[in-house]
Amino acid sequence: MGPRTAVCGPMNRSDREKLRARWRDANRPFEENGGNGRITADITAVIPRDPRLCIVSVHAVNHYSEGEGFKPADINTGGLAIALAETFNASVVYNTRRDPVISPWTKRTAADDHIAAIIRTGANDNRPAIVLDLHGVRDNPHFDIAIGTSVQPPNPQQQKLIDLFLPLARRNGLRVAINPPGYRADGQRTVTTRALAATPACLQFEFSRACRAPEGPTRESRALLQTMCAFLRRLER
Repeated sequence: MGPRTAVCGPMNRSDREKLRARWRDANRPFEENGGNGRITADITAVIPRDPRLCIVSVHAVNHYSEGEGFKPADINTGGLAIALAETFNASVVYNTRRDPVISPWTKRTAADDHIAAIIRTGANDNRPAIVLDLHGVRDNPHFDIAIGTSVQPPNPQQQKLIDLFLPLARRNGLRVAINPPGYRADGQRTVTTRALAATPACLQFEFSRACRAPEGPTRESRALLQTMCAFLRRLER
């Protein structure tokens, strides 16, 4: 899971601004209907590309969360997942409108099935498929990004991903916490917990509100794009 041949080359400022514009535009359908998403859309969308990397955003629209009930969308995560997946030829799974079922965590979701199918296609004997689950969190005095692994300590494949990500984030001035309380991705219904049954290379990312600002970009959102682009470019597939 070390350095590899890049899917795309190093990104200059112009490239990142184009990516930011795509992030902003891709997010607009999720904002419709008061954050419930486009009424005519399927609940879940999947765009299969390289199955060795799957980027996920299941909370791109308003949703019900295990043990917490109704929650507003993790804003701008859906557009970010789409933009990054397009740029780095990754598969992407995201929820496009709110699930009308009151307690969707009591059943297996369409997103679970799509992710499992991608993992089965992308895994091989040499390395597992990688799943990155993107979420949003309020601005926090202790971190800009929280990484959850579901299991503690992180398994070896997770640790390799973390070791690749951390210096890139810190170089861009972002504070990263690993498995802080409340953001460990250890609930029974999280994407990370479920995906770990099929691939060990799965992480949950919680991005602060300041990091998720494609319009009127903040220092943190610029740093997030720089970090994610560098990270995804270096992933070995």
